[in-house]
Amino acid sequence: MEPNTVPEPQLLCDFCNESATAARSYDAAPLSMKVDRTVVYFCDSKWAACPVCAQLIDENRWDELTGRSYALWLQGETELGKSPDFAHKQFMKTHLTQLHQLFREARGRTA
Repeated sequence: MEPNTVPEPQLLCDFCNESATAARSYDAAPLSMKVDRTVVYFCDSKWAACPVCAQLIDENRWDELTGRSYALWLQGETELGKSPDFAHKQFMKTHLTQLHQLFREARGRTA
C-alpha cells in the first residue's frame, strides 16, 4: 500500500489565477466587495501577482490587466466545458474591473 501524499500548495496569482511561483507581493488595506447583497472579502493585506500581472500593475496598465484576467477566466471556463452566456461574461468583466479598482485604491495602505 502506498502512503498518501498531499500535494504542495501552489501559489496562484490573485489577478489572473495562473501559477505564481515567482510571485511579487503587493501590500493593500483589507478590502471587500459587494456582489448583489453579499459582501465578499477578497484580501486581508497581501496580493500575489505573477510576473506578467506584476509588470502590468507596475506600469499602470489596468485595462490590460483586466483583459488578461478576463481572458484567462474565460479560457478556464472553456477548458472545463462550460459556455458562459453573455450576461455572465458581462458580470465577470464588471466584477474584475471593480476588483482591480478597489485594489488600486487600497494598494500601499494598511489597516
